[in-house]
Amino acid sequence: MVMPATILIVDDDADLRSSLAVVLGPLFRVLEASHGAEALELIAKERPLLALLDVSMPGMNGLEVLAAAKAAAPALIVVMLTSQQDLEIAAKALNLGAVEYVTKPFDADYIRAEVARLIGPAEPKNDRPWRVVS
Repeated sequence: MVMPATILIVDDDADLRSSLAVVLGPLFRVLEASHGAEALELIAKERPLLALLDVSMPGMNGLEVLAAAKAAAPALIVVMLTSQQDLEIAAKALNLGAVEYVTKPFDADYIRAEVARLIGPAEPKNDRPWRVVS
């Protein structure tokens, strides 16, 4: 039996983490972290394939977590989640290695499809390695 890919959801909003876990749980092994330090511990220990990472969190913000996560696990696929439609933050996130910047609220079906697309079998690459979605 093939183990499903491991996804890490990092957000200080417990309701959002739970909702995403319900949406992604049938397809993936889902881990949850409520703050940056917990996320970095899980990344080191569990080696998730993809992380859904909130930008605004107490303590370490999402950009700080992103930089540390990519230093520790360069192959980690990171999708930033935020309620801020800030192109400067989006550009910083993408420059730090995030592949997508998605603004809240978002459609659950969209997130499920994007996660599946990002970790799915290798397909021919287009010339757009990242996206900003609002």
